Amino acid sequence: MIAVANLENRIENALNEARTLILGAQVLLGLQFQAVLEEGFRTLPDGSRYLILGNLGLMVIATALLISPAAYHRIVESGELSDRFHRFTSRLTAAALLPFAIGLGVVFAVVGREVFGGSGGWLTGGLAAGFALFFWYGLELWRRSLTAEGKMAKKGEERKKPGIEERIKNVLTETRVVLPGAQALLGFQFVAVLKEAFEKLPESAKRVHLAGLTAVGIATVFLMAPAAWHRIVEEGRDTERVETVATRFLLAALVFLGIGLSLDLYVVCVSALRSPALGVLASASALVFVFGLWFGYTLFRRARDRGRRN
Repeated sequence: MIAVANLENRIENALNEARTLILGAQVLLGLQFQAVLEEGFRTLPDGSRYLILGNLGLMVIATALLISPAAYHRIVESGELSDRFHRFTSRLTAAALLPFAIGLGVVFAVVGREVFGGSGGWLTGGLAAGFALFFWYGLELWRRSLTAEGKMAKKGEERKKPGIEERIKNVLTETRVVLPGAQALLGFQFVAVLKEAFEKLPESAKRVHLAGLTAVGIATVFLMAPAAWHRIVEEGRDTERVETVATRFLLAALVFLGIGLSLDLYVVCVSALRSPALGVLASASALVFVFGLWFGYTLFRRARDRGRRN
């Protein structure tokens, strides 16, 4: 007997699962950024260095996918609960597991190359990625194919405007989904200054790093501001104003987080590849990707929904 959870519980579970995944992505994202500035990075074979840089790109994609439900819920759904939001969160969470699994394989491949040599490293990485892919996709798809529940007929769209308590809980949960990404970047940006490789960067790259640190610092302050507002201004009471303020702070934080992430990629590319041009390309590509996912697509969906209603 399988219990069918109501819409509120399904969405709460989906957001909590996204939080679980981004905590794992936070670790790998921070490690990939820091690895490029470590002295040992210079001694790695070219193949391993390129693997680390490619893996950093995969972690950026995974993190952006896991954060995007927060922007979608605030911009497209205006905080309301819907089957469409639940499907969006489920699909992007599942999609984020793919770059995450490949990235995990890359980490093991780099370490394996140092321990066993080239072929042993590829084998180690392939086994790690295959292990993750089996338990994140293979097992689930196999089980779903055997159960009628995995092929339930699509019913009418369910949509609900939750009470103020539920809306505040959701926006605070979404803030906690985004915060680990900011934490990973903020930690890297501070520790990077203490690395010997940072001293060797061009002055322009150091200034970009400071700008990125400032942007992520602003994002972190914004993400923590709703808690302060709720405790100090509202004295813990659930009001419409809390949701409005939290939504604005969350969306503003995403703007600065995207900027900080893109600037960090510039610094990493300049440090690893000694190419400001590639740094600009990587930085611009990341900014277009995250802003397109968090704001471009969501604003398009909101405008289309409003057009249909009108």
